[in-house]
Amino acid sequence: MKREDLKAKGYTDEQIDHILDEFHKEQEGLKGQIQTLTTERDAARGEVAKYQQGGELYQDPTELETLRKFKTDTEAEKVKQTKDKAFESLLVKLNVRPDLKPLVTKMLDYDKLTLTDKGEADEAYEKAFTEELKAACPTAFVTPPNGTGIGYGNNVPGTGANGNGKPTTPTNAEWNAAIAAKTKIQ
Repeated sequence: MKREDLKAKGYTDEQIDHILDEFHKEQEGLKGQIQTLTTERDAARGEVAKYQQGGELYQDPTELETLRKFKTDTEAEKVKQTKDKAFESLLVKLNVRPDLKPLVTKMLDYDKLTLTDKGEADEAYEKAFTEELKAACPTAFVTPPNGTGIGYGNNVPGTGANGNGKPTTPTNAEWNAAIAAKTKIQ
């Protein structure tokens, strides 16, 4: 806006001074806003540049995916190790023959093995696994657990040290003899 243009439109000098003063005030305010916005824009561009390729905070998508995969694999390996330890403890608890442990370990299904808060095989899995192992290989146990061996129960009348005809738990020698007899029959 120029003084000559306002004079050509018929304004007096007083009116032109007033109009120009108001115009300059408004113009200065707008210049301040422009300066503030320019500064904010430049700061935002700087922040964005940090995250762009080559910037100090740039994260390569391939590297991120590699890190995510590493985290997933590490967590899976930790779960596997915990389940391996729980399964080994279960084999010890069931008194599985040491020479058969590598073979029996191949029966482990990580998806079915559920753990307690203490990191042990839960009761339902233990029972199901024991039944599966009994069915697959009744001789896998050093001393067969309940439900295997002589008469499919560990309490057999007339056996044991007392010989009085009352049910007792058979000795290892009695188990071995019973297993040998069953093996010959089958």
